[in-house]
Parts: sequence; structure tokens; C-alpha cells
Amino acid sequence: MDKEPLKVKSFVKLAAILFIVLVTLFVASIFFANKKVATQVEPYRPWWETLEPDAVVGEKNYYSRSCSLVELDTQSEHPLPETIFKPPIRLIASCRGSDLIINKNGYLIFSVCRVDFGGGGCGKERYRSSDMVHWQEDIGTTWIKGEQYTAWRELGSTSSKADAVSRVE
Repeated sequence: MDKEPLKVKSFVKLAAILFIVLVTLFVASIFFANKKVATQVEPYRPWWETLEPDAVVGEKNYYSRSCSLVELDTQSEHPLPETIFKPPIRLIASCRGSDLIINKNGYLIFSVCRVDFGGGGCGKERYRSSDMVHWQEDIGTTWIKGEQYTAWRELGSTSSKADAVSRVE
């Protein structure tokens, strides 16, 4: 009966020694593997250099990010991107993409796809501006004398009336 606990103790000691040896070998292999790898660093390239702008107005390029609109002044010696518009935050919703177009009336129209938590589908929200300072939001479609128009309201307004309409073509 005395020999049984002795076997267990020797097995535990052997397992502990084997574990320590394996951990030491693993750490040593990682250390030496990292020493052998030659690190090659690529030069830094700003993200906008690899992309075509979504819209160009004069000397300024506009890029639609997932939930923001970024302006880049290309005339500057060291251009830096500036976020000029972020749509209002909606609780329990995330942005899944955006589009940017310039219409023939000179408005920059920024569309955002918002997905509600648990909802699944994409709810399109559209915003427009002609000066990048004053923004309007699309509040729906209206009909005037049998013609379809898009109704626009100043961003932040609580009015139910449209501040402007544009004919749908």
C-alpha cells in the first residue's frame, strides 16, 4: 500500500518537470523566431491616397466614410482630412455604409444606411448641403400638381413642414 502513493507522487513530479521543460522550449522558440524575422516597414501612406474621391468640388475632395463625410483640401501643401458632417446619432442603430453624389442644382447629397439593432434592414437617410455648413435632411416625398418632389427640412428643426422641395427626375 505504501508503494501506490509513491507512484502518484513520482508521476506528479515527472508531469511538473515535463510541463516546465515544454513551456521553456515554447518561450525560447518564440524568442528566437522573433530574432530571425527581418522586419520590413512600408512607408506611411495616408488612407485617401489609395481611394478615388466620391465627389470633387473645386480643389476639395469629398469622401464618404461609414457614418461621416470627410473633406480634403488638395491645394494645401500638407492636406489633412477634416470631418465636416456626421448625421445625428440614433440610439441602437449602426451605420453600414454611405454614398455621396452631387446633383445638378449644386447640392452635395450624403446618403447613410442605418441598421437598427435587431431590425436587419437598411434604412436610408439622406442629407444635403450646398455650402457644407447648413444641412437639410430628407423628410419624405410630396406631390405638387401631380409631380413628385422630395421634401427637405433644416437639420435640427422640429417643424413638420418642409423648408425646401426638389423635383424628382
